Amino acid sequence: MDIYDLLDNSETIQLKILRKIFSAGEKGVACAEVRRSLKINANTVLEAVGLFNDFFKETYVDRKVAINYTSETGLLTLDTEENIDFSEIYSTFLRRSINYQIIQKVSFESSSISQLAVRLYLSEATIFRKIKLLNSKIEEFQLKIKNVKMHGDEIQIRYLLYSLTVNAYTFNQHLLKFQERTHPFADAFINTFEVLSNYKFSIQGKIKLRIWLDITIKRIRLLNDTSMDANYLEVENQALYKAIKKSFLSILDHYSLLIGEDEIMILYSFMVSFELYDSKYLPLGTKEIKSNGKVALLDKEFLRRVHEVFPHYEEKVTIETRREIEYSLTNLHCKITKFCG
Repeated sequence: MDIYDLLDNSETIQLKILRKIFSAGEKGVACAEVRRSLKINANTVLEAVGLFNDFFKETYVDRKVAINYTSETGLLTLDTEENIDFSEIYSTFLRRSINYQIIQKVSFESSSISQLAVRLYLSEATIFRKIKLLNSKIEEFQLKIKNVKMHGDEIQIRYLLYSLTVNAYTFNQHLLKFQERTHPFADAFINTFEVLSNYKFSIQGKIKLRIWLDITIKRIRLLNDTSMDANYLEVENQALYKAIKKSFLSILDHYSLLIGEDEIMILYSFMVSFELYDSKYLPLGTKEIKSNGKVALLDKEFLRRVHEVFPHYEEKVTIETRREIEYSLTNLHCKITKFCG
């Protein structure tokens, strides 16, 4: 899925123009170059600039941000005294997009078309049209919105929701939410897991884990039954799997939730695929997931190709750097095999 896929055409054009302006830096970018590369006319460019400046005034009330167009030079430049980046603006556009809001509502709420239309201030015909278009975009996840519900493999539904949530806020926004708000279940699991096991999460890992567990709890409460085809037998004797299971059992008495072995396996898969641990605990995380034969083969093949390009590379980097490379590589291959088909 492309980063622009959930945005309307006009929003996509605005962001593509802005990206070119950001890439050009202080010197700006020629309007003619924008028109040529995006295959749009001058009026479309200037309309997008006007919409962006309205957006800046509405969103950054206390910050000076604007796009300037100088007819004499034909240049588009970003006028700001603030520290602002493209990801911050993109995430705001994504959160506000109708498609993003539809996915959130059909994945976490029970409603009818008429109720969804009322909640989003749209006509039912528009909702039907939006859902039809959305289905063509989420087809790659083998998902489909039907009867105002998200249908498909539960792991893929959660992975889509996780990916969207991560991209809907910048890291600093996620960090602020993590610091200012609590999530009783996720925080209890994280704290219990760290006490009962020999693992520690990085702050980035805690944020990722809280997002995933928040999605998990919402899906369980919506569906009541989230039985999945998750083969936990191959990992049930691993220390990490046992620690996850023990942590769940330690806190479930305080929550009206039914967590089965399949849910533990899905969380295990997430925890070995998204680089959650503090750097000094990397060997532990890598050792656990090396038992997956397919992942080990993928790692070995990748490193073989690295050796072809950079012979004896491991002799030219520190042991710590080699561990980090191995850890990131193994997590990537776990993510590919467990979440990306």
